[in-house]
Amino acid sequence: MTKTKQRTCFALAFLLNVSCSNRSTEPTPSGQTPGDIASRLIAGTVSTEEFQQLLALPERKQRAIVRAGAIQLGVQERVVDSLLATVPSDKKVTAGSQVLGACDQNVEWSSWGYGATRAYSYWVEQYCDGSDPDNDYVFGFNTTWRVDADRIRWYGTSWINFAFYVAYGGKLLSHGLCGYGKTLCLGTNGVTLAGGPGAVKLGLYLWYN
Repeated sequence: MTKTKQRTCFALAFLLNVSCSNRSTEPTPSGQTPGDIASRLIAGTVSTEEFQQLLALPERKQRAIVRAGAIQLGVQERVVDSLLATVPSDKKVTAGSQVLGACDQNVEWSSWGYGATRAYSYWVEQYCDGSDPDNDYVFGFNTTWRVDADRIRWYGTSWINFAFYVAYGGKLLSHGLCGYGKTLCLGTNGVTLAGGPGAVKLGLYLWYN
């Protein structure tokens, strides 16, 4: 694990308040296979301690868990392998502003917050992440609050948290945070690995702290 990813892992383990391409038969913590772990992440039955262990696993084992979970959620095996091959080892959200207070900055994960609002819809756009004309998913949130953009955080189900950590490094690109209607711009690969846009819409939230 690189130093950058290790720091992100420790930060996520603290923030999550969770107790930091191999096949699904390789053992993971407590002798469970990646398929076993994926099933429990999807079901939301992974303990705080176990989640910390998962964040500290070597990347190849984390990818094996995501691979197993995506297949369980109905993504074709060959598609999963193709998508995982595109996930870089050091995840960097390169599009959008990095300046605190900007309306289109990266949004970090947090285990607590106020005004929790689940995504109400999603759609496809080509340029939500800048000038690259690829298709990305935009998830919309109708919040009842407006705060400085640097206070906004995201969180999701245990499975989405883990899948997005592996796919995106734990940070998501926003596509408008300054109004009541807020959006996140997510690459199709990570969303597909998490189970598809419909599943993500049902388990992805914004709040602020």
